[in-house]
Amino acid sequence: MKKLHNVIIRVAVVMIAFMAAPRMTAQDTYFQLPIVPDSLQGLQPRVDYLIEHYWDF
Repeated sequence: MKKLHNVIIRVAVVMIAFMAAPRMTAQDTYFQLPIVPDSLQGLQPRVDYLIEHYWDF
C-alpha cells in the first residue's frame, strides 16, 4: 500500500511540473522572420524575397 502511495505522489508531482512549465509559442522565437507578401506569385520570387529580407528585423 505504501508503494502505491509513493507512485501516486510521484506521478502527481510530475504532472504538476509539466503543467507549470512554460509553453513555447511562435511569439517566443529569438527573432521575427520576414513576412513574404501575398502579391509575389511562384516559389522563386517568394524565396528571393525571403533571402533578401532575412536580416531586416
